[in-house]
Amino acid sequence: MGEVYIDTETTGLDPTKHAIWEVGLITAKGDEKSWMVELTNQELADADPFALQIGGFHKRHPQGFMVEVPVNQSPRVGDAGVSRGLPESGGSRGSSETDLGPSSGGCGREL
Repeated sequence: MGEVYIDTETTGLDPTKHAIWEVGLITAKGDEKSWMVELTNQELADADPFALQIGGFHKRHPQGFMVEVPVNQSPRVGDAGVSRGLPESGGSRGSSETDLGPSSGGCGREL
């Protein structure tokens, strides 16, 4: 059996305040499977608009229409969690600092 990486997208970087909105599994061979998590109104209200933009929430999540798209806040390489692409030797494909790599601990919230 090969390596499997866990990728999460979250509504921000604070695990006590922000929620997971997508969980993905990626195999070393490149196979992918993901699940969307329905968010409560409070979780949407607490969301960091910049974190949602980085993860593509507005384009990919069924509740994306419920959150206002930030104006003039384009993520740039070097901003929190924004990178140029995949690390050269494996690791997470995620887009925020709360994403889990192949041997990370828990996410701070039970699913």
